[in-house]
Formats: sequence, structure tokens, C-alpha cells
Amino acid sequence: SYLKYRLKQRGVTLQDDMVLVEAVLRNFGGETKDDAEAFLFPKIAEKILASGNLDTEAIWKQFNPLSLIRDNVRQTCDQSRSKSYELRNILLITESPVMWKILFDSEVLGIAQTEVIFGSRFKNDVSSTIYLYRTIEK
Repeated sequence: SYLKYRLKQRGVTLQDDMVLVEAVLRNFGGETKDDAEAFLFPKIAEKILASGNLDTEAIWKQFNPLSLIRDNVRQTCDQSRSKSYELRNILLITESPVMWKILFDSEVLGIAQTEVIFGSRFKNDVSSTIYLYRTIEK
């Protein structure tokens, strides 16, 4: 649905490989930089890019995680977009509370428009994302 949304925007076409690269990173961008460069980037170069070459520095500059999150939030909240394009709200799971500070301080997220669920303080839950998944499912 995101790719359909992007292709309806003026000047956006599949002739531009970066449209597909952005779509892939929006869906699979949760990997570490090392994992993305070792696994995801070679797949992008092989399957998407006409040249077969990938400039990793340019990709990170254009599609860094913070900009992908910012775009997701902005596009999801865009009241002018057709409601036939269902863009998913972002779900960010992090072990570090510092990530929230980065998102709020850089104004990617607004406190009034954001729901934050914090994990429990029980000994076995503090280091487990499974507790968080169960909390979200409720």
C-alpha cells in the first residue's frame, strides 16, 4: 500500500530505483547497519538496482532510520492522502529509553500524538521484549 501511495505522487515512478529501495527499507529497515549492509543491501543491488551497484553511503544518507521514521509518521498523519491507501502506524520496539528521547527531541514524534508503552520492572521482564509484545497484544 505504501508503494501505491508513493507512485500516486507527482514525479514518482518505478523508473527511479530509489522508490523501490525506499519501500524495501521502510518495510525491512529494522536491522542493524552491519546486518543491513551484509544481507539486505546485496539483495537490493541484485534484485532492484538496474546497475547492480549500491552506494551504501548514499543510501544511508538518503534513507537513514530517523528520516524513514519521520516520513512514516508524516505520511500516516497526512489528512490529504486518499484513505484507500492504508499506511501503517509505526511500531518501534527498543531496549533503550534513549531512542524515545531522540525521536521527541528531533521532533519526529510529538508527545501529544504518541502512545508509549513501557515494559515492566519485574526482574525477568526488564530484559525481555516478549513482555512488551504481550502488553501490545492486549
